[in-house]
Amino acid sequence: MSIQSKSSQDSRRSDETNPENVRYAAPVFENIRKDIGLLQSDVASLASDIKQAGADKTQGAVAYVNEKIDALKDTGANTYKNIEGQIQSKPGQSITIAFVAGLLASYLFSRRQ
Repeated sequence: MSIQSKSSQDSRRSDETNPENVRYAAPVFENIRKDIGLLQSDVASLASDIKQAGADKTQGAVAYVNEKIDALKDTGANTYKNIEGQIQSKPGQSITIAFVAGLLASYLFSRRQ
């Protein structure tokens, strides 16, 4: 190790512990602490916004599904009323159709076994 390199190491060490350098570094570290605090609050705010957006999307999806369910219920009720009216207006034809459908189902299910 040369004398020059040892003296440069000593000068770096003395620069690090020099009170004047520490005094200038303190505001820099304080600014870094403030920036970190702001970043933490920004991340918390972002997480809250994402959570709220997810909740809003979920509520929208639930409303859409409920709307579709109501539409299907209405369609099913209307179809049931139409079939019921058809059966009451033409009972003989309805019994014949039911009998033929039963025979067809019986034939199809007996062939599979």
